[in-house]
Amino acid sequence: MKIYTLFTILFIFVLNCSSSKPDTSAEDSLLLLLLASPRSSASTGTGTDGASCTSNFNCASGFLCVSAFNLDQTSTTDRCKAIPTTSGSIAINGTSSNGTIISLRPLLDFDLNVTSAGNHIITAFSTTSTVDLVLELTNAAGTVVLSATDTNPAGASRERLKENLAIGTYRVRVKNYFVSGTFGGTVRVQVANNPTLVSSGSSCNFLTNAGGSSCFDFLAGGTHTAALCGAGGTYHATNSCATVNAGAAPTISGRCLFSMNATTTNGQGFVMRSYYSAGAGVVAPVNNTAGSGDCTSNNVNIDSLGRTIFQ
Repeated sequence: MKIYTLFTILFIFVLNCSSSKPDTSAEDSLLLLLLASPRSSASTGTGTDGASCTSNFNCASGFLCVSAFNLDQTSTTDRCKAIPTTSGSIAINGTSSNGTIISLRPLLDFDLNVTSAGNHIITAFSTTSTVDLVLELTNAAGTVVLSATDTNPAGASRERLKENLAIGTYRVRVKNYFVSGTFGGTVRVQVANNPTLVSSGSSCNFLTNAGGSSCFDFLAGGTHTAALCGAGGTYHATNSCATVNAGAAPTISGRCLFSMNATTTNGQGFVMRSYYSAGAGVVAPVNNTAGSGDCTSNNVNIDSLGRTIFQ
């Protein structure tokens, strides 16, 4: 009896060993692979200055993968470039911050400290008409892009972004999308969030002209000239709209803040446009609704992309 029992146990053991094991499910296989695979490293790549790359992950810490079109080079290969030191801080609603893009420094970074949350318009512009600028907003370290770049073929040397920014520290990055012509040049950057805080460096008054009902204040540090007034406005190189229209005491129905979108190829910087609803000399009063509509319309002098702040 003992021998029979022992034989039965041995037979079952052999039969079980010779049987094929059931297939594991796809989920089980994936879990096994994940558990067996070594954990991926959180570190960046090894590429330093000039190394070819396809993304930031190919570049070492402190470097970025820069598009070949933002570099002054003959090849179309993207390259790792060092994250630049900042070229100063931008004063919101203040004069421009300046820097120069050259072959050895293809990226310009500026510090931006936002102390009041809300919509901000960022503009970069150059007096070199063949320069096609690219504008980005990054985190404080200069590595994570918070807003998409916006190339502007209609105005090669001007770029604008409008972002609703939280309180914090950012970087504004300017690059040169280089295809032909002149690479680089002097670049000016301005940021504004409140039309009433724009400090006028000059103005263009339309109140004294037939049908006049507005006036432009140009933010100091821009490249505004009398040519921007055209035939219908009166240019004042140093006086603001409030000064030149003090005698008329016009009632302001609204203010529009935008980056100048004039007929020239070069950018000019920020403009605050005041709309008048009443006052001496106001021939065609503009109410708040009409002013807001004009501010966001495809106006020859106003940003047709809707990057405006109206108050």
